[in-house]
Amino acid sequence: MRRKIEPLSAWTTEKRFFIEVLLRDLLGTKPEPAVVDVMMEKFSAVVEFSMFVLHAFLIGNYSIEKNSSDVVDQFQLRYLAMDRFVIVTGDPDLSKRTAQSPQDDRIMTLHGFLETL
Repeated sequence: MRRKIEPLSAWTTEKRFFIEVLLRDLLGTKPEPAVVDVMMEKFSAVVEFSMFVLHAFLIGNYSIEKNSSDVVDQFQLRYLAMDRFVIVTGDPDLSKRTAQSPQDDRIMTLHGFLETL
């Protein structure tokens, strides 16, 4: 079954669905397309990260033991919905997992952050 899962790039169409379901569950009704558009932009890094982890888990390349901090990372990425936040991390893979997000430029490694001081 794992071999039948499409490449991660094929999951692009599911991003909108992910946000629609999230909003539907929160609001109790089908969200307006304009609201979905705004939320897709605001939660871009969260969606990219979540899709990356889900895909890796489904194809068997993901170890929960080796990636135990991913739950915390996913919650922290939600702060990027607010433009004034930047995330500083010691995890160099976090930026790789959100590379398709326009918010990726607001994720800095600890080393990169220290260079700005």
